[in-house]
Amino acid sequence: MRQDSPDKYTVVATVPTMRGAKTISVDTQKHVAYLFQPEYGPLPPGTPPPQPGQRPQRGPVIGAWFFAISH
Repeated sequence: MRQDSPDKYTVVATVPTMRGAKTISVDTQKHVAYLFQPEYGPLPPGTPPPQPGQRPQRGPVIGAWFFAISH
């Protein structure tokens, strides 16, 4: 994103990441975004479906990824 004025922003680029990745920091001097993403395994057998309006449950964390994306 680029701030064009106090009330206007423009998308500069859309960068694909893993589904659910969260930006944890941005270095505006080096133009680097740091992201963290846990990787989830399958749900245990017999896990009930989510109730209406609730998020689906996630399986156990089987890995974790740290990304540094620069342009």
